[in-house]
Amino acid sequence: MTPLVFAVVTIVVLLAACEDGPLEVGRPLLLSNINGQSLPFVAAGVTLDPPPAITEGSVTFLRGGSVERHERLEQWVLTSPTDSTLLVNDWTQGGRYQWQPDRIIITYPGWAPAPSERPKPSRPFTYPTAG
Repeated sequence: MTPLVFAVVTIVVLLAACEDGPLEVGRPLLLSNINGQSLPFVAAGVTLDPPPAITEGSVTFLRGGSVERHERLEQWVLTSPTDSTLLVNDWTQGGRYQWQPDRIIITYPGWAPAPSERPKPSRPFTYPTAG
């Protein structure tokens, strides 16, 4: 076995032995896009003007297959013909994740999307960049 092959096999075996895979546990990873759209993210079909937008978010992987996802939703609302106010809604959702060599599957138990948003209960999660 060549040194390079040995090194690759060793890394694969070490990663397979880690319950959490090659993740840094406890460090929030900032979201840069949602469903391929850069932040701020506005859901398709929203008819409010101006629409609410997810302006920031993070995913934190915890030990034992747990995950927390945090997002901030912001919307400007007219309070008079000449004034407006910013409504900010922060939320955090707990879930479970499974690490696979090419992706991470995150499942949010008990989460039910609006009828217009019906995604699969488990979505592939691409590796975010730390910010």
